[in-house]
Amino acid sequence: LQRHLHDRAQAAALLDSERQFLQATLAGIGDGVIVTDAQCRVTFLNPVAQTLTGWTQAEANGEPIEGIFRIINEATRM
Repeated sequence: LQRHLHDRAQAAALLDSERQFLQATLAGIGDGVIVTDAQCRVTFLNPVAQTLTGWTQAEANGEPIEGIFRIINEATRM
């Protein structure tokens, strides 16, 4: 049990470290980045995406992607 708890704590620490690295990387990209969950609800906007959409991370968090960013087809303009 001790070994299992130790391994689980190590895995959680590694996951947290990777999550922080990914967020720092996405925040520094010069393009707009929007991340959603499986239900297409916003979980992350980098600063460029916040500027482009007019939404802050706090405002957009949990909102459906369609309400934050509308994709327009070049051919149909819809």
